[in-house]
Amino acid sequence: MCGNGRVEPGEACDDGNARNDDGCLRTCQPARCGDGYLWRGVEECDEGAGNSNQPGAACRTDCTLPDICGDADRDGRVTTADAARIISAAVGIDGECRFSVCDVNGDGQISVLDAATVLAVLSGSDVAFFDCSLPIRFWIAPSAALDEVAFEVDYGASGSTFVGAGEAAACVATVPVLSAQFENLANARVLRVRLGFAKALERPQVVAICGFVNDRTPSTALRPDDFSVRVISSSLGYSRMPGAASSAAAAGPEPEIRVLF
Repeated sequence: MCGNGRVEPGEACDDGNARNDDGCLRTCQPARCGDGYLWRGVEECDEGAGNSNQPGAACRTDCTLPDICGDADRDGRVTTADAARIISAAVGIDGECRFSVCDVNGDGQISVLDAATVLAVLSGSDVAFFDCSLPIRFWIAPSAALDEVAFEVDYGASGSTFVGAGEAAACVATVPVLSAQFENLANARVLRVRLGFAKALERPQVVAICGFVNDRTPSTALRPDDFSVRVISSSLGYSRMPGAASSAAAAGPEPEIRVLF
């Protein structure tokens, strides 16, 4: 008999209780994501057939809550406790605070300013929406001493679920440069990057960071799976960039370029 604490024929489990919030349901079947019951301590949510990875869904298909910008402790709401956790992350105490929920200002870093924005919005003194960004880093391994580089990144590639008309990319070089151009072709979903290094790049390193922001839904953060990013062209000099002006930089073996989340 189901519920007697003994696993008998036809039962997968029997923990002797009639609860549906632990590893064994009252039907003596094991709990699983998608069964519609919240498995406490394991799942963050479970809406059964309503689980979805689409924007606006209350629960994702892996039974985790959607990222909410500012919700540092991921309890489904933004409170002063989240501001405290963001401060802990900013000073290096908390290493679990993700950019997609803690970079409230969308500037590509987690700082006390993000916590201040949370407190200002909660107090009603700031009517601006939270604007979390997803930082994308560009890593280059030069094949030889690299003076200049130009490449394009397609963030609307096949498989991308990135939607909405408000996408933008705020970028900054992370190494000394003589010139830096970041052209975001939002309609084509292409980011064009051109960098002229102040000192020849001789070792692999991150050379730039871009914060991708989408205003599709206020207070809803982006996730890494919103992007399918790939490098579509690269060169040692601007002269090999389609439509770009010629450059004195010598052509040679292309550097390895990676996109890091």
